[in-house]
Amino acid sequence: MIDTTGRAGTFRLRPVFALTLAIPLILYASASGPEPASNADPYGSTDACARSGCHVGTAVNGGGGRIAFTSLNGSSYTPGVAQTFTLTITDSAARVYGFQISALSQGSNQQAGSFTRGAGQFVICANNLTKPTTGCPASAPVEYLEHAGASPTGIFTITWTPDSNVGPVVFYFAGNAANGSGTADRGDHIYTGTFTLGAPAGTPKPVISAAISAGAFGASDIFTGGSWIEIYGTNLAATTRQWTGEDFGGVNAPTTLDGVSVTINNRPAYVWVLVHGATDQLNVQAPTDGAISGKASIVVTVNGQTSAAFTMFEDARLAPGLLAPDNYRVGGKQYIVGLFSDGKTYGCPPGAFAGLNCKLPKAGDQLTFYGVGFGATANAIPAGMIAPNDSRLANSLTWQFGTTTASVPFAGLVPGAVGLYQFNVVVPNLPAGDYLINVRVGGLGVPQTMSLQLAQ
Repeated sequence: MIDTTGRAGTFRLRPVFALTLAIPLILYASASGPEPASNADPYGSTDACARSGCHVGTAVNGGGGRIAFTSLNGSSYTPGVAQTFTLTITDSAARVYGFQISALSQGSNQQAGSFTRGAGQFVICANNLTKPTTGCPASAPVEYLEHAGASPTGIFTITWTPDSNVGPVVFYFAGNAANGSGTADRGDHIYTGTFTLGAPAGTPKPVISAAISAGAFGASDIFTGGSWIEIYGTNLAATTRQWTGEDFGGVNAPTTLDGVSVTINNRPAYVWVLVHGATDQLNVQAPTDGAISGKASIVVTVNGQTSAAFTMFEDARLAPGLLAPDNYRVGGKQYIVGLFSDGKTYGCPPGAFAGLNCKLPKAGDQLTFYGVGFGATANAIPAGMIAPNDSRLANSLTWQFGTTTASVPFAGLVPGAVGLYQFNVVVPNLPAGDYLINVRVGGLGVPQTMSLQLAQ
């Protein structure tokens, strides 16, 4: 991918990352408690443990009893201070009881805080292994507190400690009211519920102060579906990082990163970059929404705290921009970034830019250029999806050096990347000199003034 940072944009070409597809593990129920995600949280099924091989009886919450969860320390939490809760299961037909619970950030569904095992309890990680003293591994970070043997009472004390402010925290819990018959768990009743613990008092709301299309690609105030947008403001992020393969769901990019999410016209955007600093920054890809051109509403949510809406203009068709950052200038003239086929040599005057291997292209050379916001592809790849091979533009494209039209063997999405367009362009037969690059897509001109210098 091409990584851009800041409004002006510094750039570097990055190898396209490879996603490691997670192979689901076959999990087996613990002899003393259920397997992970048996509490109807977002990582398991809604039937909790009310199924064959676990506890078969009525449908979930259909046994005539109830489950209740009570906070003994109020409706919000303080980071570093242990919280105590009581989970109570009542069912007149039950003789023994069990439970499972997880605590997740409302904004990201990531693990929040940690549980302390009490008497007759233990903590397991999402990989179905007992939680080590160092905590659950990064590959299976969600932890579950559960019973370590059937209890004769339906009352359990839960101890949980938040380690930081992650916004509101949702506790997902399931209780088993068993008849103790020992006959393939027949006649048992499963109850589920959730409880939301509010964020610490005084948690600041995110504030959006500005938004532009990708800064290194023209920094326009207009975007379209699939475009990249840079959002600036305060309290937009608590960390600085960009997505990795582990944040993806198969070929789909994440809509939440470290508790940060963005909606555009009430549809989730795809969150690529978080920057926390004096001014926070988010780089997101706009969803493919087919909206009518006009004012669009951008809203940022951070750990459950939501910003006021910020308005930006959306064009329902196109909002093209080509990679030509402000710092890619020579003598005050803006140049476009072109890369030779070796993947490491740039089409620029030798010595013009520190750290870049530059040479001037000539007639017949093929260069690769990059863009955003060029619209639909023939195979209809939606925003947020890793592009497959040969995702070519649906709209017509014309590429000119001055008034001379160039051959474009390929124009489409970069295979293996998200929302990044690639243009393989053959330099036409022209003498040495500087040429304005004029590009039109679907009849619309790219609104940037860019040049490319050619050698003889």
